[in-house]
Amino acid sequence: NLVTSLCMIVSALDPMDPIQVVKPQDSRTLIVEFNPNPLASHYIIRIQDTNGLFREDTVSSSPAQIASLTPYTEYFLSVLAVNNAGRSQPSPSVTVKTGTVVHHVSFLPVGYWIVNMNTMCLANLLPCGKTQI
Repeated sequence: NLVTSLCMIVSALDPMDPIQVVKPQDSRTLIVEFNPNPLASHYIIRIQDTNGLFREDTVSSSPAQIASLTPYTEYFLSVLAVNNAGRSQPSPSVTVKTGTVVHHVSFLPVGYWIVNMNTMCLANLLPCGKTQI
């Protein structure tokens, strides 16, 4: 008797890069853009607030829609890649506030991030207040 077994080799995932862009769709919904990982089958957006909310939304790609948020509330967002080997480490958290024109996003532990009012792209601000280009 010949027993044949099929083994699938799945690579572990590297930690995700920081979230690149956060845009408001409306006061309760954000659109989150991140760099995809070619080894990922899907992604998890981790959503936390200062009132104890902890939620993980499964998304298939970037950009991803994060709905059912509370207007004028600060959230901490990170993204994880997932495949058959498991989950990656989460990206560094970004901080956003719903219901505002400009989302103030901070990248911890270094520097400060804001979203450009016109393009909604993240820009790194140095602690002294000068924008790094």
